[in-house]
Amino acid sequence: MTARRAHIAVCLALLTPGAAAADYEPPGPGRAAALERAELRYLAATGDPLAFLAAAHDVDGERGGPGPFLLDALLGEHLAAYGLLDAAAERYRRGLDYRVDTERRNRAWFELARAWHHRGRPDRAETALDNVHGELPGELEGRKPLLEAQALIAQGRFADAVETLRAVEGDLTPYARYNLGVALVRAGRVAEGAGELNAVGTMRTDDPVGLALRDQANLVLAYAYLETGQGATARALFQRIRLNGPAADRALLGLGWAELAPDGDPQKHTVLKEIACREDPARLLPDTLPVLRRMPREACGPPQMFRDTDRFRTKEGGETEAERYRRALVPWLELVHRPATAAPVQEAWTTVPHAYAELGSRERALDYYSRAIHVLEDERAGLETVIERLRDPVETGAELPPGVAPDLDWFARRWGLPRNAAMPYLHDAISRPGFNSDAHQIQDLIALDDRLLDRGERLGELQATLQGRRTALARAGIDAPAPLREQEVRVRELQTRLRELRTHIRDLIADYGKVLRDRMLAAARERARYLDSYLTNSRLGQASVIDALGGHGTAPARTSQP
Repeated sequence: MTARRAHIAVCLALLTPGAAAADYEPPGPGRAAALERAELRYLAATGDPLAFLAAAHDVDGERGGPGPFLLDALLGEHLAAYGLLDAAAERYRRGLDYRVDTERRNRAWFELARAWHHRGRPDRAETALDNVHGELPGELEGRKPLLEAQALIAQGRFADAVETLRAVEGDLTPYARYNLGVALVRAGRVAEGAGELNAVGTMRTDDPVGLALRDQANLVLAYAYLETGQGATARALFQRIRLNGPAADRALLGLGWAELAPDGDPQKHTVLKEIACREDPARLLPDTLPVLRRMPREACGPPQMFRDTDRFRTKEGGETEAERYRRALVPWLELVHRPATAAPVQEAWTTVPHAYAELGSRERALDYYSRAIHVLEDERAGLETVIERLRDPVETGAELPPGVAPDLDWFARRWGLPRNAAMPYLHDAISRPGFNSDAHQIQDLIALDDRLLDRGERLGELQATLQGRRTALARAGIDAPAPLREQEVRVRELQTRLRELRTHIRDLIADYGKVLRDRMLAAARERARYLDSYLTNSRLGQASVIDALGGHGTAPARTSQP
């Protein structure tokens, strides 16, 4: 994709103003360079980034720009704004030297690192952060360790991410602490990681983002203990999660499975804390005591780390298998009353009748198996419609406003998909870094295309002005002078090159769009395979229950709501 970006940059150079007239004697080399820099300073000051990029494409990096921020650095900022991050990094390396204000230099590299992170390139983000020397301005200083840690985690360097976050002075933000917990667990330091996640999972907050993070931390912990057969610990953790939050469906499904899991052993969570030494109580005694008196003490040294270890709360399960299934039915029955587009709800439709069958309630099991088949068949049909549209989409060209993250609604509008209940199946695909990277590339290219469209309209106005002058001269019986005719030819050439460039950009947008559609199509087909397996299990379960009833079971009438 770097070659394509380079091609865009070359195409931008096509918009550079043409050569001077033949009868004009060009200035000497020194004077020409000064004029060139003056033109670039003018374009930078006028706020026309496209013209600035086009005129400066072949500049050799001559230092000495407008004010303290050099021309190369300004070029880098504009290139980054158009998503040409490789070219921006190259300009930054040339222009962001010691003569540039430290605060602005660090901000530029940090913003480039953040852009690389959003594009799903953690290695490039880490390289950009390596160019940040000294403190960042304002609130960015506190965000740097987290961004660096996320880049390290994405590269599988969990121990380095732990070291980065541990080095932060003061308290970590909840999101940074969540990332620290994940890094610790993946680095094999499970006890410490569980402690950090538990701290996030028990924090007090009323902020919706904080509540969602708290639920996610508890969900990660609960499933970790469920997978290791620690049902008693997992049950208590699942019950911390709100029933109206984004993690509720997965929590209810996991709680049901945790009721069927063995209780396991009580688990500990460990958090490393930093404390300073405490004052000797003898120093606080009153001077009036006859024997003990206040004595000067030496300083007790720097703060030290200690382990704060405690046990998780546990929740005992049922003593018999029947009791465990009855307990599991409580969250699963809550799930089947929720929209069936969510994957946990679909799985619950297969587990509820199975639990009733295990409890010997065959008539009720048969009822739920029949209803599950109807519900899952409807969902499978809706998903098949999405798959068909993804195979042969009708692109509508819906755009993203600048700075707005891509979401399912935008994806559906852009490719003419039905904006109905089937789209949530694709949530996992759109949350992956690769999808966001390509979606942002589309967004950047659309912004560039809009700029080129605006430039084309300006050229059209200039062409109309030149034609008007030539017409006025003709009416007066005056032949159009050669410079006027040459300007008209030049404008027509620029319009042709501009159309070619816009065609190339639209082709790139289509290429990125195809990649996105392919990823979404793969996610939809994967979800379809799960639905097929749920339907197969439900049909086999229904047949098994009918057989156990001696072939006398009857399927209930179809209901519109579970």
